[in-house]
Amino acid sequence: MAIEIRAVHEDEHETMVLNQLRGFSATQPPAPIMARLRTGLELDRFLVGVDDGELVSNAGAFSFQLTLPGGATVPAAGVTWVAVLPTHRRQGLMRGMLDRLAADARDRGEVAAILYAAEAGIYENVGYGAATRLCETTINPRRVVFRSDAPSGGTVRFMDPDQAGEVLPAIQDRARKRRAGEVDRHDRFWSSRLTEHIAPPSEKAAPFTLLHLDDDGTADGYATYTSEERWAVDASHLVTVSDFAAGTDIAHAELWRTLCSLDLVGEIRTEVIAPDDPLLWMLRDERAVHITSVSDGLWLKVLDVEGLFGARSYAADDTLVIDAGELGRWSIGAAGCKETDNDADVSMSPVELGAISLGGSPVTALVRSGRIIERSPRAGVRLDALLASDPLPYPTTHF
Repeated sequence: MAIEIRAVHEDEHETMVLNQLRGFSATQPPAPIMARLRTGLELDRFLVGVDDGELVSNAGAFSFQLTLPGGATVPAAGVTWVAVLPTHRRQGLMRGMLDRLAADARDRGEVAAILYAAEAGIYENVGYGAATRLCETTINPRRVVFRSDAPSGGTVRFMDPDQAGEVLPAIQDRARKRRAGEVDRHDRFWSSRLTEHIAPPSEKAAPFTLLHLDDDGTADGYATYTSEERWAVDASHLVTVSDFAAGTDIAHAELWRTLCSLDLVGEIRTEVIAPDDPLLWMLRDERAVHITSVSDGLWLKVLDVEGLFGARSYAADDTLVIDAGELGRWSIGAAGCKETDNDADVSMSPVELGAISLGGSPVTALVRSGRIIERSPRAGVRLDALLASDPLPYPTTHF
């Protein structure tokens, strides 16, 4: 009997969670966390593979608004929970589920599918390109001294956990429109996230959240962190910043100034600092901040070329023609995006089109690697100038 791919049923949620854990070789969590894993899921967007009545694979999506260069937002499918049991690998289940999810996303008017890859080598096979980088950063707060000309103003206070639902969503929604690659956080997402502030699972410590208030007393930035105690002759605790949103440069600077002033802390770790984050340039000793690793971040599959490239802004007064293989040939630039029969300036596959769509992957590097072919002189340089995003795309919402 052929394996059937179909929508998940509500009463199959717990089995789907267990399959997700088995597919990722993860440890089964205690009951409180199992219950929380249902919160925030749009089950009408989830699929399962069924073999003779047994659920053997699953995949789903969240409904997001994705920020593009220039600040416009477009609907996108946030693909997640992609897992196939080790007993059913290499039978086309992953491709079948992702193709179905992509078709559904197009029907919903979503112009792109985005995901984070647990294994980076598999998603190019289904049309995704690595559109952003992910940085892991370590800060030695004892070496941090801010320059006198660094932005400053307002006040920073600890947030009462009961305020989280009233305060944090509005700040994140303002901040995510400042950088390409960010997504909105719908009510279901927040309902799951906010429980950690008020009633975290028993084996996890509740995080602290710092709020920045501008001179008028309006909250315009926050930083959420946990602390791991490290007592020795001299205390040197580890602080992990898990969430960070700043609606202004002043809020950004003041939150990091406070984080780097926490008592008894010897190390700060985080993934919320982008490669072009201004923090490095605010310090007298830039070696206090160290990017320990850089890897692929958000992967993007273009579902609607005109819908995606027609909505973003461009950094140069130029127009180029891109031959994107099965996605067609497109003229893109300040005048917009439209299909064309004109000669191509560059040729690439849909994978590379997804990789360059947000301005986070250098075209010239892809040209030198052989993945993008120049058809006219200096087309790679021109396309880099056209697609440039300031600031660089960098998502901080993982899903």
